Amino acid sequence: EAEQKARIELRRRDSIAKAEQAKRLALIRQQRLDSITKVEAEQKVRIELRKRDSIAKAEQAKRLTLIRQQRLDSIAKAVAERKAGIEHNNQDSISKIETVERLKFRNTCHYQINEYDDFYQEVIIRTEPYDINKSLTVELYMQGQSRNIFFNLSEDLGCASYLPSKRSSVRVTLENDQTVTFYHSWDIDCGDFSFKGRLSSSQMTTLQKSPIKSIKLKGTKFSRDITNIVYKEFFMDKIKCLE
Repeated sequence: EAEQKARIELRRRDSIAKAEQAKRLALIRQQRLDSITKVEAEQKVRIELRKRDSIAKAEQAKRLTLIRQQRLDSIAKAVAERKAGIEHNNQDSISKIETVERLKFRNTCHYQINEYDDFYQEVIIRTEPYDINKSLTVELYMQGQSRNIFFNLSEDLGCASYLPSKRSSVRVTLENDQTVTFYHSWDIDCGDFSFKGRLSSSQMTTLQKSPIKSIKLKGTKFSRDITNIVYKEFFMDKIKCLE
């Protein structure tokens, strides 16, 4: 009976020992699992942190690129505005110079001849040929009290003739729709149209009132209408050169 009790006690202790060993093993396994889980969690955290860091760096780089581009755009805009301002100022200066030069030209009489003839005791004036059109020039002429006008066209209209049956003429139409007509009063001249007409005081007065609208030149064969006048104020500016 004593031996049987001893065997029972031994089995009980053995069971307890096995249970405790099983408990220790379970604990060790759990600790290992916890350790693995912790490592994995830490690794996930590190990966997430690296990912966020990479995103932050990319966004920062993008912001820096945008800032640099904005600065470059700002500089480019400032340079363009400065350049435009300089060009505008230069253009204004050029325009002012051109305006001054044109006014000076318009207010100045340009003469081929401007002298007093002692023999005939009279003033002789002949202006430079003024461009009215790319193919037409006009000159004013005065000898004593006689005033004349020359129209020189670099085109062949037949001849400039004084003959009544084929008399050549030049009709000037002004922007106020008044017209002044001249008739050839010189020798017959053929080839490029070279016209000379008398200029009366009443015609001078009329011509000074308005810019030129058009000029019609009539030769013995052809006529020529000129509407693209480059110096419309010719008579307004230059008639005074004969006064």
